[in-house]
Amino acid sequence: MPIPMQILTAVAFELVLIFLCILFDEWRNKKPDSPEPAVDEFDEWFVLIDGTPVALLKNPEDADMFWFTWEVVEVDGRLVPEDLWDYSNDKRRSFRHVRTSELNEHAFPGGTKPLETGRVLIRSLYRCQSIESNADQTRN
Repeated sequence: MPIPMQILTAVAFELVLIFLCILFDEWRNKKPDSPEPAVDEFDEWFVLIDGTPVALLKNPEDADMFWFTWEVVEVDGRLVPEDLWDYSNDKRRSFRHVRTSELNEHAFPGGTKPLETGRVLIRSLYRCQSIESNADQTRN
């Protein structure tokens, strides 16, 4: 005698619920491998061209989802290159965090020149390494 369709549907639904509960429990109890990407008011990043620091970004201000504006400062008294934010420099440009030395090669500017305020708009310039863990490493 065949099993009624209502029973099969109810069993399938129960199995899906059990599966989802197991997945949710694993997700909820999962320990992160690394800290969440972060930006705080004290973050500072060197802007590198071919690995050489050419500017310093500091004083981040939240502009929009994933975007922050940054104050641009000269490094060692050298003028900031005018074409620093030009898209032609995308492959040569990277960012190194001042305190953690973390390298970010994926952040990018929102435009080819600074905003009218003199600040630059940058997307995805996040620190993934915690400041505390880096301080612990330097003590050892």
